[in-house]
Amino acid sequence: MNTCLSRSAENLSDVVGRLDPATNPLWKRRDITGDGVPETFCNQFLHDALELLEVPLPKGMLARQQIAWLSSDVGKAHGWRQVERGEAFHAANRGEPVVVGWCNPDASRSSHVALVMPTPFGFELQIAQAGRVNFNSDTLTRGFGAAAPDVCFWWHR
Repeated sequence: MNTCLSRSAENLSDVVGRLDPATNPLWKRRDITGDGVPETFCNQFLHDALELLEVPLPKGMLARQQIAWLSSDVGKAHGWRQVERGEAFHAANRGEPVVVGWCNPDASRSSHVALVMPTPFGFELQIAQAGRVNFNSDTLTRGFGAAAPDVCFWWHR
């Protein structure tokens, strides 16, 4: 349980604002392996945001590994629980940490994770992400594209 930082929509938004995936060069897509293909940093952004929120997620994992950990017994023992979209939406609006992820069926290709954001107005779920496109708050559809219907959600209680 997160006991040091109170959970609220304002704190969740503040953490994303401090990390600022939309403009922070740390999250900018770039080729770091020298293969000519730019890498994305959704996994690192997610880890850093959760760390500021004082919520457990091991460091150094790729998105696919983060999804597996969140779904594992170890993730459950650390307070993570898989939930449906509606419950994820309401938990994020209360300022509780919610992760959304999509595990690419092609294990040789990247998966994707993001942080669900409070959505005080409207009905479309909002996320913050570093990925093909970086933003502090935009729609799940913009972040996950065609994979949006196949995402899973985890809530930290």
